[in-house]
Amino acid sequence: MYQGTYTHENQQILALQGHCKVLEQQILKLTTECETVKSMFQQLASAVHLPQTDPLKLEDNSLAPFLTTTDTKISRPDRKTHPHIRFWNQDDFFEWLDKAPEADLTGWGKVAYLEDEGGNTLPESTVKGARKVVHSGYCELTNRGLAPKSWGKLCMTGRQLFHTIVENAYPFFKFANDGWKLDHLAGTSYPAWH
Repeated sequence: MYQGTYTHENQQILALQGHCKVLEQQILKLTTECETVKSMFQQLASAVHLPQTDPLKLEDNSLAPFLTTTDTKISRPDRKTHPHIRFWNQDDFFEWLDKAPEADLTGWGKVAYLEDEGGNTLPESTVKGARKVVHSGYCELTNRGLAPKSWGKLCMTGRQLFHTIVENAYPFFKFANDGWKLDHLAGTSYPAWH
């Protein structure tokens, strides 16, 4: 009688130890995932200048200023406020591209349409940083279940969120009617990322 009970209890202990090992592995996996998400959130928060970088202490109302695209105090730049910007419309850029001598393209690369306030070429480091924030924006869309299969199918909510994140980090994307510069960059890089 004792031997049967002992064997049964021993089997239960072994089974519980096996469950404990599985739970420990799941805890390790979740802890790693949590740290990765925290790190990604801190990068995104830094890019959009969010004062709170701890996602566990973030309140819904603290995001409100970052998610609104229409601000009554600050209007979007336009041709009048920034007369040196050459490519307010995508057609302006493509027309320039067709007429530009090859010498004008030196140093501009594939993103010649991205300009600073004075209409000057952006440094490569700025473009590289902007691409990182664009990729963070893709991640945010994915995390919120808004990432489309192709960029052209992005819903309005996703587009608004994406533009807010990237334009807050890199305001030069605002030097475009209807946000075409950011849409163009996203449309060309999204397939490779997705």
